[in-house]
This record gives sequence, structure tokens and C-alpha cells, in this order.
Amino acid sequence: MMAAAGWRQGPKAIRRLWRAAGLQGLLSRLHIGTRLAAMMVLAVMVAGLLAAAGIRGLAASKESLRVVYEDRMAPVRTLSQIAQLMLANQLYLQLALAPAAASAAAALDPASARQAALQVERNARTIDRLWAKYLSVPREGDELALAQRFGRHRARYLGEALVPAVAALRALDYRDTRRLAESARVLYEQAYPEIEALIRLQFDFAEAAYREGVRRYECTRWLALGALLASMAVLS
Repeated sequence: MMAAAGWRQGPKAIRRLWRAAGLQGLLSRLHIGTRLAAMMVLAVMVAGLLAAAGIRGLAASKESLRVVYEDRMAPVRTLSQIAQLMLANQLYLQLALAPAAASAAAALDPASARQAALQVERNARTIDRLWAKYLSVPREGDELALAQRFGRHRARYLGEALVPAVAALRALDYRDTRRLAESARVLYEQAYPEIEALIRLQFDFAEAAYREGVRRYECTRWLALGALLASMAVLS
């Protein structure tokens, strides 16, 4: 109720300020044609202001949506694919070891071992491509620090565990494969939280962009309402 009353009192308050400034009396002393011309100019100015504010707001919203999609949501997809492929590599290593663990003889099944090595190598190449795509956009601040930490963890994961494990699979070396698979699990558990943190950070940035869009909308709305009330008071 109070908000509605304030809305109704808005034009009256502006008219009181108009009279206090002496502008209403000045306008009343002008010829009717001059007054009409002045009012038309005022109406055109207000319409132009509202149109400019609306166009500026739409342009800002368009840019905000572009930034959210290209700089935040697209990286979320890329990082999620990397995380899934890293998890899949862990699964392939365990599947290659499963037949030997189930049998009395500690020996790898040649077909399973070679298939696992092929899939792990293929996933590693795909991760390289996806990570290069993510790094192709300049990063800064917390995001850059997280990306660098993940890059270091992943380099260890590849060099100390995954690549040697693929070689052990191709050599059908069960003991070495089992040892390297355990090493890969430990290094994977160190790298995975970093990429999860990167994904969460993208959502934090997207939420910040949304809040900035809401703030911009509020400012544009109050500017438009103020200009509309002022024009109503003058024209009345």
C-alpha cells in the first residue's frame, strides 16, 4: 500500500519541485505554440532516453549471455569431459587386471590388455586436445592457479603412472601393470579435486555474471521510471 501511495504521489512531488523552481510559471507565460513545441521536444527527448537505455541494456544482456556461454558454460563441458575420460582410464586399467585377479595364474589376458591399452591411449590423446582447447583462452587469478595445479598433477599422472601402465599392458606384465594401476589411482585422486574445483569456479563466475545482469536491469528500470514520471509531471 505504501509503495502504491508513493507511486501516485510521484508526479505530484515532481510538479511541486517544478513550481518551486519557477519553471511552471515560465512555461505558462510562453505562447501556446512555443509551449507545444517545448513539450514535443521534451517528449522526444524522454522517448530517446528510454530507447537508448533499453538498447544499451539489451546490448549488455547480449554480451553477458555470450560471456556466460563461451567463457563459462563451454569450459564446464570441456572440463567435465576431461574428468570423465580420466575416470574411464582408471576403469580400463582395472578391467584389464580383472581376469588375472579372478584366475589362479597371475597373467594378463592378451586381448583385454591390448584393448585397455588402446582405449587408455585414445582417451589420453583426447584429454590433451580438450585441455589445450581450455588453455587457449587466457585465464587469470584463482582460475589460472587451479589450472596450473591441475596441469602439474596431470603431468605426474601421465609420466609416472599412465604411460608406463600402457607399456606394461602391451608387454603383458601383470605385476608391473598392477603396481602402476595403483600408482595411477593415487595420482588420479590428487588431480581430480583440482578439476572439480575448476568446474565449480565456472559456475561461480556464471552466477556473478547473472547478479551483475540483475543489477543492470534494476538501474535501467529506475532510470526509465524516473524519466517517465518527470515527463508526466511536466506535460500535466
